[in-house]
Amino acid sequence: MTKYEILTLISQFLGAAGTLFAVIVALYLARKDRRIDLEIYSGIYTIHSDEHGIIGEIIKFGIINRGRNPVHIANLSWSIGIIGKLKALQLFDQGSRLNSPLPIILKEAETADYSIPMEIFERGIAKMGKEMENRIFINNKNFFKISVNIFGHKSRQVPVDKAIRKLIIKKLKTIKTS
Repeated sequence: MTKYEILTLISQFLGAAGTLFAVIVALYLARKDRRIDLEIYSGIYTIHSDEHGIIGEIIKFGIINRGRNPVHIANLSWSIGIIGKLKALQLFDQGSRLNSPLPIILKEAETADYSIPMEIFERGIAKMGKEMENRIFINNKNFFKISVNIFGHKSRQVPVDKAIRKLIIKKLKTIKTS
């Protein structure tokens, strides 16, 4: 083999490797652009007014679109249990200024917030307690989850805040003992 043939062979190999690398990078970037990236949070919040002081507490859920693509959110629901899960759709007061509309399309970096007044949340737990009277409650982060249901995609589930989880278990145990 001559020096020219060796250089030709090396340049063809490097060209083929570069082409393969470019295809892999292009496929990765195309897939990354279609990915849905949501941050979902929850917590118990106190509502305070300058005029009236503490007004009450709410259970709050928030969704932030961290991805580039718009996300079409259908609704939020609960998933309770590890095996034989109980699923419950969560409805929100659409007339409240504390709640974003549902369904909603979140563009990049947009946020949707939803809240439930504490007394309504506790009544919901009492109603749900009848269906759950034969279940064992585990204070495990995966036992109580909130699901964000997305049109055309798999729902995203995250554990609820520890304070909400403790509140649910406490209320359900008082229902069981009464």
